[in-house]
Amino acid sequence: MVQGIKISEVTDWLLGHIDGLAAPLSFELISGGRSNLTYAVTGADGRKIVLRRPPVSHVLSTAHDMAREYRVISALRDTDVPVAPALAFCADEAVNDRPFYLMEFVDGYVLRDVAGTEAVLDEARRKMAGEQLISATSRAATGTSNGNCAAGTASSASRRNRPRRSASTGRSRSWTRYTSC
Repeated sequence: MVQGIKISEVTDWLLGHIDGLAAPLSFELISGGRSNLTYAVTGADGRKIVLRRPPVSHVLSTAHDMAREYRVISALRDTDVPVAPALAFCADEAVNDRPFYLMEFVDGYVLRDVAGTEAVLDEARRKMAGEQLISATSRAATGTSNGNCAAGTASSASRRNRPRRSASTGRSRSWTRYTSC
């Protein structure tokens, strides 16, 4: 038993929606996350994918919106923002009690703390990783990639032309364009 995964139901759903995935499947919680749960799913042939779902207990719809997360990474797929390709989304809570989505597994380091990071990356690689993180975060936050907006991202879809609110009064002050898109 794996907490947060109905193995039989999820396996059946995955085999019907993910091409080339071979049963039996194993599910392993990737620990260290602070909010949504992340699992490595491994097929009989060794193929790995990732399943993301909300926490098992207390869930805030705004903080644990799997559909939004899936849409954002799907929209970023054909940009220069590094993101694992999205594979499928399941909104049917009968399958696993909560919505979930799947994305490709990307092998790499999970950098959780200073000691762990220093153990796998020398100073030059830490500096490069930090610079790349800032650059990718900036591109994702502005919805830009080589000067073009990523359709469907939060900045290009919902923030564009959103009224700016005054911090002191909460009233709209003016219409402001948040991105250059």
